[in-house]
Amino acid sequence: MTYFFRQTCLAISIACAMASNAVAQTATSNNLVLESHAMDLSADVCRDFFQYANGNWLKNNPIPADRARYSAYDEVTERNLKDLRLIVEEAAANPNAQGIAQLVGAYYRSGIDESRLNAQGFKPLAEKLAEIDVIKDRKQILSVVALHHRTGTRSLFNFFVDQDAKNTTRYLAQLAQGGLGLPDRDYYLKSDKKTAQIRQKYQAYVTQIFSLMGDDASAAQQHARAVLKLETQLAKASLTKVELRDPQASYHLSSVSNLEQMGVNWKTYFDTIGLTNAKELNLAHPKFFKEVSRIVQTESLANLKTYLRWQLVNSKAKDLSTEFVNTQFDFYGRTLAGTKELQPRWKRVLTSIDANVGEALGELYVNKFFAPKAKAGVLAMVDEIKLAMRDSISKLRVGRDSCKKTQILL
Repeated sequence: MTYFFRQTCLAISIACAMASNAVAQTATSNNLVLESHAMDLSADVCRDFFQYANGNWLKNNPIPADRARYSAYDEVTERNLKDLRLIVEEAAANPNAQGIAQLVGAYYRSGIDESRLNAQGFKPLAEKLAEIDVIKDRKQILSVVALHHRTGTRSLFNFFVDQDAKNTTRYLAQLAQGGLGLPDRDYYLKSDKKTAQIRQKYQAYVTQIFSLMGDDASAAQQHARAVLKLETQLAKASLTKVELRDPQASYHLSSVSNLEQMGVNWKTYFDTIGLTNAKELNLAHPKFFKEVSRIVQTESLANLKTYLRWQLVNSKAKDLSTEFVNTQFDFYGRTLAGTKELQPRWKRVLTSIDANVGEALGELYVNKFFAPKAKAGVLAMVDEIKLAMRDSISKLRVGRDSCKKTQILL
């Protein structure tokens, strides 16, 4: 380590000595790699290289009020959003649109109609809320959780399908920790002043949402306490961010029959979600799912239903009336992220379209903005990259020839 440290310091010293003249000379030339207009050439390159490289860009691009962060990538995103807006507004205005244009246009019209959404309140969730209301037996809990997961509400835990981390030739059902309304377990468990204040504001936010759903003040507060209590139990059984860095900690092959031994009818969950023949799965965090099973078996049915109501409405609040949207933004946007303003509705609807029917939107974008000449240029660039990589791999001094040939073929 001492040798490495000395060599690192030496390299940095040499780089700084050369940088003042060489980098500045390059930056002031007409070079396509370094953008001198984005640099602060008055900064000391050896004392604050970040300011030297990005100073003028940072000065000329303050963080917009509707964003928590901003970079050159976000600058590109903003330009793309303007192009995408032209596409969706054109599709929405065309009564004769067919196929994907009709799909995207109808989606945009439904999301941009704020008056209609305000008149509906949370009525669009009536059917889903009724599924919770009719629960009479805790054996029905996982069935309703599966219905939530099918429509993007992550109640109790996370479910997804992904490649087997140790056998990438197959896909596996994956069960992982989740079910929290706050970003991480530490928000529930740390005792410092800032975290405690966030928890208080979170409980107040949950209370507001229940009030918007029609609960009186006392019931809303009671329900918020129940939600926080249940989520805290889930948080205590969750791995920390540090523990999650170990991939082995999130890999535990199991089966539905093994899950059933925890005392909960997991077959009902898989049948409802549509995975009736699951033989093997990855139970990423066994300790967490033991706690899920315990909660389902021992928590009062009333509190379980309260939690499910909360998870449902919180996950869909951004798509409801202005009251729900603003209440959710005030906590997640202002309190947690530090964002000053809510994004305009057209941007939020576009984000939703991209997340849910992005392939359709992408096809319309390519048809309008990705000309054949541009495609040919990109393909040529990719071919050049492949040639450069093939040449680099073939000249490697390490590795067997058979491995090199395989890498080149890939």
